[in-house]
Amino acid sequence: MRRRRWNWRGEIPISHLNALVRAGSDWLEAEKPHLAERTYEIYEVAYRCHLKPVLGSLLLCEIDATEIASYQAKRKTEKASARTQNKELQVLRQVLKRHKMWTKLQGDVKFETGAQ
Repeated sequence: MRRRRWNWRGEIPISHLNALVRAGSDWLEAEKPHLAERTYEIYEVAYRCHLKPVLGSLLLCEIDATEIASYQAKRKTEKASARTQNKELQVLRQVLKRHKMWTKLQGDVKFETGAQ
């Protein structure tokens, strides 16, 4: 069973009940005016083609370091480059930061380094 983050009233905050599929789409729409066209395209592909199919059905409060490590391992077996994996993790990180969920994970999640 997964742990859930409760607020001081013993409730799960509404923003944590968003599934990644919705939170990711919302983040992309909010960031679109602030990103260069090509950067937006890269982030959109990372989200739509890679993050959403694997993690999209999870609630934000269900995404933990273990889920992220499993995702990274899957992408390694698919021969995704370290740079590509880091771009995808960057998108996930930004979505989670927007909902104040990254802080609890940042010490446990590692970005890829160098060639594979």
